[in-house]
Amino acid sequence: MSESLKKKQICEIKELSTRAKNALIGANILSVDDLLKMTSYDVESIPYMGKASMAQIRNYLTSRGLELDEGGHKYQNQKNRIIDDIQKWAPRLSIKDLQEIKGILDGYIPSRK
Repeated sequence: MSESLKKKQICEIKELSTRAKNALIGANILSVDDLLKMTSYDVESIPYMGKASMAQIRNYLTSRGLELDEGGHKYQNQKNRIIDDIQKWAPRLSIKDLQEIKGILDGYIPSRK
């Protein structure tokens, strides 16, 4: 990847909507290089980052032969998504249920070190 592309500022990317740019800038992601250090889960978790904005980001990166950093984070992202889903249901689950779920996750999804 060329240095000029890495240093390209988010606000200069014409292929992204104002909403997508503002969400990224609000999360202190100011350059393409900053963006490439993020995982899909991290970017999707940014406030006001919707499906359309994610699609624009993926299309922009893919068209330049780039992608978000998923290496080494795959299992942690999966675990985070499961935990997020569980938290939605947590009021309906007992402490015993939550401890059992945590044990299952710890046993099957390796922790990031």
